[in-house]
Amino acid sequence: MRSIRWLKKEGLACAKWCGHDMGRFKTTYVDVMTGKPKVAISECKRCGAYVQVNTKPRPNEISIGGDAFAANCRGKR
Repeated sequence: MRSIRWLKKEGLACAKWCGHDMGRFKTTYVDVMTGKPKVAISECKRCGAYVQVNTKPRPNEISIGGDAFAANCRGKR
């Protein structure tokens, strides 16, 4: 299990490599037991592509994902 800080850093670096201008991460799910962020999402300011990080993915999920990795930034929204 990776820390949310490490996952965010890696996710932003990959998205930047594809030309995206990512905004701040927004926490979408907090672990009830620990009170720590579990899932966070950041969107590209220009095209709306997103990066999602998950500190505790289920066996069929991944820790860093989103459509910002699939293609280069498409520019204006």
